[in-house]
Amino acid sequence: STRARAGVAAPRTRDARDRGRRRDATARARRGMLGDAMRERDDASEERTGKQRGASGCACGKDASVAYEACCGRAHGDANAAAALAAEDVMRARFTAYVVGDAQFIVSSTHEESKDRARESLLRDAENTIKRIRFHSFRAKRSSEKDGEAYVTYEADYTQGKGRGKMKMLAERARLRRDAETGGWKFVDAVALGANASLDDAGDAAAPGAPDPSRRPM
Repeated sequence: STRARAGVAAPRTRDARDRGRRRDATARARRGMLGDAMRERDDASEERTGKQRGASGCACGKDASVAYEACCGRAHGDANAAAALAAEDVMRARFTAYVVGDAQFIVSSTHEESKDRARESLLRDAENTIKRIRFHSFRAKRSSEKDGEAYVTYEADYTQGKGRGKMKMLAERARLRRDAETGGWKFVDAVALGANASLDDAGDAAAPGAPDPSRRPM
């Protein structure tokens, strides 16, 4: 009777060990896949930022001979440099901020009277846009000033996801006002131009102007 019980118990013990080994292997595989995903995300972030520091110049497209650090990078890292920018260059710097992943600049370059600035989710919205949208090029079409406000008409090419999707174009006219404290131009809102698809299609606030997400500008 003791042997019988031992004989029955032994296979269950081996089965338990086998199940344990399989669980361990599965857990290691999951950790490995998670690690690969994290490395892939980090590599993509480094690649995205690194592209702005090569010979091709800053992502804003103003001057191909000027690197990121000497162009939009100065505004991203220095509030005084940002305050000295022309209105058009503020929009260029905002575009580049999305490219290099500087969500904080999107917040700091938004005017306090903007409806976007009133949203507590502005930083999170910018971070989500950075994760889900890849911007490729920026073209300033026209800049003007009237009654203490500046207007910048621009086009920005982008793809969703990892950049392998269909190229789309965002066309807007942004409105900017002087900041009462620094005197620098800051983004207020934007009006959509044309009939292209909005970045809201990807579930994020549109960019680089990042207007009210309740509006579907294209």
